[in-house]
Amino acid sequence: MQFIPYFICLALLASSLTAAANNEQAADEDWQFKIAPYLWATSIDAKAGLQGTPPQEVDISVSDVIDNLEMALLINFRAQKGQWGVAIDTVYMDLRGSNRFGPLDSKLTADVQQLLVSPSVFFQPRQIEGLELLIGARHADLDNTISIKGPLCSTLGRPCKVSDGDDWFEAFVGARYSYDVNDRFSLFGYGDLGGFSGQSDSMYQFMLGAEYKFSDTLKLSAGYRVFDVDYESSGFAYDAKTEGLIAGIGFIF
Repeated sequence: MQFIPYFICLALLASSLTAAANNEQAADEDWQFKIAPYLWATSIDAKAGLQGTPPQEVDISVSDVIDNLEMALLINFRAQKGQWGVAIDTVYMDLRGSNRFGPLDSKLTADVQQLLVSPSVFFQPRQIEGLELLIGARHADLDNTISIKGPLCSTLGRPCKVSDGDDWFEAFVGARYSYDVNDRFSLFGYGDLGGFSGQSDSMYQFMLGAEYKFSDTLKLSAGYRVFDVDYESSGFAYDAKTEGLIAGIGFIF
């Protein structure tokens, strides 16, 4: 009879462990959402051609982007339940710059609008902790406008405003890996590759960074991001690499 208390203790312990495991599994199956607005201090190195004109070199530094930025929207959204989830990354930038040139002091203005929307589905295999595999389709929409004001317009005898652009979808596959240094600090790497669906000649992206967890509902991330695209269709050509430091804050609920 003296063993009965021990059996009771073991039974209670086993019951509590089972309940904890069930609660953890149930929590793992709940939906979790994350919204992360971010900043991207980009520089742009590109070749662009409008309406059959030969591609021209375009080199825009980080300071130039900041000075000529009209509007920007950069935000990442994730929804996850268990091992599966969906994500949407959105990048919109409107750059406008002007300069005076020539003996007639004409004014040239360039307006570049770029929209990238990248929805994807991801899966986290339990066999490799921190690994995330994904597949998605990126929508790219580019619009370039060049206008000239001044006496040069009548001298040239041609339209003083030229607009061109294109939009397309590009499938991509990718992966993300996160390593927890401790319970608050982690390192991560991300990469995706497109260009095999016949729309772009090539399209790839990679990012390296770190993340700090302030609480279960707030995270801060920072890193370096590179996005490269080579696209040509119907006289419109755009071969560009956009890269720079990135920082954002994530709200989890």
